[in-house]
Amino acid sequence: MSINDALFYIDAEVSHVNVIEKDTERMLREKGLWENEDAWTEEVMYQLARFYPRYSFEQILLSVQEMAQNRMIHLMNTYALTVINREHVEDALEYAVQFQQIDVLERLLLLHGIGNAFKWWCSTYKLLLDILKGKLSCEEVVQRSSNLMKKVDEPVLQFRLMSMCILAEFYRGNIGEALSFIEKLPHLLFKHVKPGFVRSTIMHRVSLIRVMHVLYEKGDVEQAERDLLKLKKENIPEIVLAACYHLLGIATLFEDDDRCIAYFHKANFYASNLGLGDYRRRILAKYIPFARNVRKEKFDISEGVEVLPEEKIHQYLVRGELKNALSLADQLSRNGHKNILLTLYWAKASQDIERMLDVYGQLFEENHAYLAPYVQQEISHLQNLKDSQLERAKWEAQFSIRELEVLDKIYRGYSQKDAAEMLCIELQTFKNHVTRILQKSGIRSSKEIVLMAKKNNWI
Repeated sequence: MSINDALFYIDAEVSHVNVIEKDTERMLREKGLWENEDAWTEEVMYQLARFYPRYSFEQILLSVQEMAQNRMIHLMNTYALTVINREHVEDALEYAVQFQQIDVLERLLLLHGIGNAFKWWCSTYKLLLDILKGKLSCEEVVQRSSNLMKKVDEPVLQFRLMSMCILAEFYRGNIGEALSFIEKLPHLLFKHVKPGFVRSTIMHRVSLIRVMHVLYEKGDVEQAERDLLKLKKENIPEIVLAACYHLLGIATLFEDDDRCIAYFHKANFYASNLGLGDYRRRILAKYIPFARNVRKEKFDISEGVEVLPEEKIHQYLVRGELKNALSLADQLSRNGHKNILLTLYWAKASQDIERMLDVYGQLFEENHAYLAPYVQQEISHLQNLKDSQLERAKWEAQFSIRELEVLDKIYRGYSQKDAAEMLCIELQTFKNHVTRILQKSGIRSSKEIVLMAKKNNWI
């Protein structure tokens, strides 16, 4: 199944509820809780957990967020630790993860980890607890999640584990692997994802997966930005926010303003909060320098500064230091580096339009479609440069070697006297050469030659 088909079925089968339903509102009014913050107490949360199980965990959470926002975490922690209904317990585990309530998650695992009733739920959320505590690398997350996926039967847990793999691969920079996970589950699985808070958090990840697909495979940056701005307004956890801001940065890379850099810094902020060191370093060393290079900024790339080697090449190109750019590209290549950015910058530095065209073809195969506008611009620049060089060659073919030397001095703006001295010829001889150049070219003056050369980017 293609990613497009899988996402279609997910969208059709998994919905997200973010409003308080009429039935819930009626109950809250009867208990005097509607728009009455002072009425929300621990005792009320206990009663709701034990005696009102027909109201979903998500509806209670939305109600507390709306009515008692300042005490939401405290009240919901009480509720999460008191619920006994199976579906509420499942949602309570997810709540503890989404709001990073590590103590609550540990207590829930102790409360419900005895026996087989919640065996695979506890195994899955024990893995999430280890992630929250920063005990696992992204590689370990993928390995352990993949192993658990082979054992669990419940669709919601399979998808929850798959979403961990997707984010872990994304944070590792393995976009192709991240996208491939969505193809591994049969679409019918999503028909069996039960309503609840867990399903709503799944929807956030579905939105993120869709944006990854739109950005990396289709290159539709405008649609990606619209989807991300909509997602950002929802109550999403920091781990999703980090990826959300990162993708927003990518979607706005080629805009005229500095939004993308601000977005990358936001992603870095949330990555730091979550202890995602490798992911944070990649944002700082790859994405922010790339954005600054695209904007033709000059910045420090000396030893010790956290900048990807490929972006150092890019910075040399921004500075016009082609020799340094080619030298570093050659060094990286000899050391075994091989990636699309290195090939791109090497093509740019060597003005190799054929190699640049090859890069463009690889963008969509290697999940770098978002770079298409940049590469198209570089191809256009190299094509114009090639055309300009061809025109210059045709123009200069009509002149002798000495006349070309005279032309070079004219291009550079030297006076006839200074140019004659530099060429070690008499002033009148220089003037004679200029006269022959004007006769051959049909141009009336040296000034017009300079204007033509500037217009064609020959000087």
